[in-house]
Amino acid sequence: MEILRLLVRGQSTKEIVGLMKLSMGTIRLHISIILEKLDAFDRTNAVAIAIERGIVRVGE
Repeated sequence: MEILRLLVRGQSTKEIVGLMKLSMGTIRLHISIILEKLDAFDRTNAVAIAIERGIVRVGE
């Protein structure tokens, strides 16, 4: 959920790596899992779906 919230805020993968102190590979894995679970084709689509479904709110 934290990574999804950071995606909603527009954070890049590199920025998320710095904030969460995890490796690039780990963050990319989490993002790919988010895309799969939301059935999204990219990060922007995942953010739109998450907001639409009420999973996260803008400004969280």
